[in-house]
Amino acid sequence: MELVRSLNKEYFTHVSISEITIFLLSNNKRLIAYIPPHSTNTICISINFPLKTFKSVLTHEISHLYINLINPNLPEWIKEGLATFVSKQIFTNKINKNDFNFLINNGVPFKKIRWGIAAKHNGYIVAGLFIAYMEKRFGWQKLLKSFSKYHGNKNIIEHLVKCFAESSAVSLVNKFKKEYVK
Repeated sequence: MELVRSLNKEYFTHVSISEITIFLLSNNKRLIAYIPPHSTNTICISINFPLKTFKSVLTHEISHLYINLINPNLPEWIKEGLATFVSKQIFTNKINKNDFNFLINNGVPFKKIRWGIAAKHNGYIVAGLFIAYMEKRFGWQKLLKSFSKYHGNKNIIEHLVKCFAESSAVSLVNKFKKEYVK
């Protein structure tokens, strides 16, 4: 529970988790961890990966529980970006041009791309860096507040443009691209 208290204090000050159920999985070689859709208290985590990465993976998954408390209807890539950012799993500040171009559809990141495919093109890094970029520009609490107000009725980038008075989705994505895509 110390990890939960730490995340609550540092990142998720307006929501709290009082209990977490963790299922340890031993028979799945491909799955590292899983949160049931919209879950705010259940984590399924594999025991088939190196122990030295366990805290990072657990932090990532607990972050998902908090994110679902804030807004379970966020797009998958935003949820993964937030969890990647909070768990400090961003190990580079550069995005490969080919990966970025694959993940962008008409100027919108991850539009109509299933997360499993996006993940194979460094989707976690791209999504995590997008969250880092937004946090740096607008602040963590304002970013979380904007996500809490998202209702899924428009593209998340358009929602952020409105929340942060950006000129356009293209402008926001291009500013992000200029800083990270190399």
